[in-house]
Amino acid sequence: MSTSANSEYGQIASREDFFRVLSQARAVVKKQLDGAPGDVVFMAIGQQLDAMQEWTADGRTPSEEERARVCIGVIGVRELDGSPNEEVQKFAEWLNELNAYFEDWPA
Repeated sequence: MSTSANSEYGQIASREDFFRVLSQARAVVKKQLDGAPGDVVFMAIGQQLDAMQEWTADGRTPSEEERARVCIGVIGVRELDGSPNEEVQKFAEWLNELNAYFEDWPA
């Protein structure tokens, strides 16, 4: 498991890391929505995470348009950053890392 703090994308230093963090983030959203099904912030985040999963499935490279459509980093900063809950802060960091990596989609 790669967690290089030197990575331009936080803990994401490879596609393997991207898919690991994406999976973890999707699990957090599912858990949150199981407890609060109407949480519009987590519903929006979940929709974007699902789209990222779909657009990268089976080795597919997301199009520039698809990469530009994702804004989970902004949502994380606007809605979750500054939370007194450490888990929520960590989740917001994951969203930023995922968004940055997905937007650039390095080779």
